[in-house]
Amino acid sequence: MRAGHLILSVGAPALHIHLGDNEPGTSQNRTPSLLGKAFTILRIKYWDHSLSLHPFPRSLALVALLIVASHVCSIVFLGITSSGALVGNALQILSSFVAAAICFRAARRSSGFNQSFWTLIGFGMAIWGVADLGWSYYEVILRTEPPAGSLMRFLFDTHGMFFVMAIFLDQEKIDSRVETEEALDFIQVGILFFLVYFGTYYLPSLSLSQQTAFTREMTVAFWGDLGIIFLAVLQWRRARFPGVRKLFGGLALY
Repeated sequence: MRAGHLILSVGAPALHIHLGDNEPGTSQNRTPSLLGKAFTILRIKYWDHSLSLHPFPRSLALVALLIVASHVCSIVFLGITSSGALVGNALQILSSFVAAAICFRAARRSSGFNQSFWTLIGFGMAIWGVADLGWSYYEVILRTEPPAGSLMRFLFDTHGMFFVMAIFLDQEKIDSRVETEEALDFIQVGILFFLVYFGTYYLPSLSLSQQTAFTREMTVAFWGDLGIIFLAVLQWRRARFPGVRKLFGGLALY
């Protein structure tokens, strides 16, 4: 599990997501903060094409509060037991897939740049949930962490790839079709993430202890997140349309 925080917004329709997750790893070898481990809050607001604001959905608020309360209870009453790990992982997987579903719903209500942006963000959320499913298998069933070369670690470290793809989208897109130039950009981003992971973490981890390899992984992830924030802020500053500025400004707060 891995720590994350997302607040995104878009003009029409608008969507706000605040998502908290844990860092990957067994509960025995880390003590994440309560906020990073427990809080998963989803806020969503929709504007129709006339820009009239719809009421905040109470059902979604109740789901978010229930997830938060369940996470807090699992920490307090189950602690670092296997049951606690199972509950914590299940709640975070649920949060990831709920966030992905909301992003895909926002994409269906949008067009052009907004639709492509929310689709890519949704894939990023979903890939986190898939990675957490695999991590749960290792942590709960096998009672260990995934090995250094595990696909689960790669998925955790590359979910941000979809955020970078969203950052480099053409802001003047009028439909959701993927142009040849965009496809080439996506391929280049994927190759870049693979090379960074392979060269800065995977190869060095083969000759490092488990704790040292973990520290290196967190360092690579930290600088990768900073890079994404920098790119999002840069695009926020350069955006020519108010709705696009809101999207990149929200992504920079991830």
